[in-house]
Amino acid sequence: MAYERLTLYGLVVNPKRKVHYGKINPVGARELFIRGALVEGDFNTRAQFFQHNRELVEEVEALEAKSRRRDVLVDDQVLFEFYDKRIPEDVCDGRRFEKWRKQAEQKQPKLLYLEKEDLMLHGAGDVTAAQFPDTLEVAGMSFKLSYHFEPGHAEDGVTLTVPLLALNLLTPQRFEWLVPGLLHEKLCQLIKSLPKSLRRNFVPVPNFATACLQALAPSDKSLLEALQQQLFKMSGVRLTSMDWGLSKLTPHMLMNFRVVDDRGGVVAMGRDLLRLQQQLKDKAQQSFAAVPVWEGERENIRAWDFGELPVQIDFERNGVQMRGYPALIDNKESVAIKLRDSLAQAEGETRQALRRLVMFALPDKVKYLNRNLPDLKQMCLYYASVGRCEGLQADLVNAIIDRAFFAGDLPRDERAFAESLERGRQVMLNVANEQCRMVHDILAEHHRLNKALKGKLSAAWLHAVPDIQEQLAHLIYPHFINQTPVAWLREYSRYLKAVNLRLEKLSGGAAARDRAATLEIKPLWQAYLERQEKHRRQGIVDPELECYRWMIEELRVSFFAQELGTKFPISVKRLRQQLDAVP
Repeated sequence: MAYERLTLYGLVVNPKRKVHYGKINPVGARELFIRGALVEGDFNTRAQFFQHNRELVEEVEALEAKSRRRDVLVDDQVLFEFYDKRIPEDVCDGRRFEKWRKQAEQKQPKLLYLEKEDLMLHGAGDVTAAQFPDTLEVAGMSFKLSYHFEPGHAEDGVTLTVPLLALNLLTPQRFEWLVPGLLHEKLCQLIKSLPKSLRRNFVPVPNFATACLQALAPSDKSLLEALQQQLFKMSGVRLTSMDWGLSKLTPHMLMNFRVVDDRGGVVAMGRDLLRLQQQLKDKAQQSFAAVPVWEGERENIRAWDFGELPVQIDFERNGVQMRGYPALIDNKESVAIKLRDSLAQAEGETRQALRRLVMFALPDKVKYLNRNLPDLKQMCLYYASVGRCEGLQADLVNAIIDRAFFAGDLPRDERAFAESLERGRQVMLNVANEQCRMVHDILAEHHRLNKALKGKLSAAWLHAVPDIQEQLAHLIYPHFINQTPVAWLREYSRYLKAVNLRLEKLSGGAAARDRAATLEIKPLWQAYLERQEKHRRQGIVDPELECYRWMIEELRVSFFAQELGTKFPISVKRLRQQLDAVP
């Protein structure tokens, strides 16, 4: 169609009357029809060839997006020529085209069908399903991947679509690996991001990237950690997590996450998974909790009469394979079974609920324990600067139940729970005496140190006091009894004695040596705190990282009170290297 303007003796009668352009310019109308309707796809038809050809074009465009190249799909002129050769010269609009097509397809059904080869300038043989998969398997779950090639666009690169209810199940490490087809480029960019003094050890960069690509395989381990270890094997040069200039990576070298609700609507999108999880944590938990997928969920439990408690279950929701973690939930008056989206959360809640089941099963023994904790009054006096006496009492009872009844793996069925009850009943009072004696000694020593650090301080102590106060704050805090593994809790007396010895040596003129030791330990402590905070945001419980935390305490003993001995004779350099390897 076209618009014409009608005038009468120079006066405009109708400025924009719609007319059939084919009657005015049939050649021009035919070209416009082929380009607009068939090449660009702006045509409303049920013809099978039309859908087939559009799908082929989209398929080749997807190959371009995956390979990040604009030289695979032919240009529009090639498509125009394809249709121009087949369509009669008198066909210049949709009505004539449909009439001609139906007659022509009776003799040649595939007359207007494109072949994939017609649309491709070259084969793009390296763009395979293995290199650029349409889905990604993560922790037993399958997520859809999509590709977009448009630098500067929000979705440039690879986008993983994740249902809101599965968001908290993901950890960032697996996604550092992107997809195999983009990994070589990412390895090159990572190596090039190193400072020049380090980068010169890995030239030519593409060759090192290729060698690393052949040696590495995607896993739940951090790509940076794996790359650091591989480059060390190849060159003897040790890199740390601080050496990488991650800000130099182009955006498409980071996985893009599209979070969708149950109806497929986009809730949020971005390349920082941790930030998305923080932003949507509560909504994701609520969405997951609302999933009616497991018949094992129950309420009002007061005894283990529900069979086995699985570690995990797999299920499907909206076409996505999901994984959940059954947990016992403490509701004070009863226990419930719910599904959680985090194994660490499920185990923590289950341990707390198991204590409640012990209280239901052995009410008299637990009541006696609460009333007869050895030295409770004295411990409460020492604990007054840290927290309330009621909290200390509850922490002690919980710790005693944990050690007496659940020192090993948590029970997962009725028989294992019964065995735990019988074993715990026999040792509970002995455990209570040992636990209270240990905590009493810790709190008494901590109380003496606090008194020494208040008031008028020796000038020789001034540089060391802030460091000691920070150390004590991370040793003694509300609920430290339950949050510290008993093996390390037993070392607390030695750590506190080491602080006393440090103060004595400072008074004896060892200030210069103390300053030097403090400067060596401080970077290690800061590195630990940074990783601890990062893992906390990710919801990761990493026993290896916590082990390094206690290694640092042992270093303090070694530096400031060597006569007390150390469990880990490890050098600062070695510990720094090991901490740097922790993502």
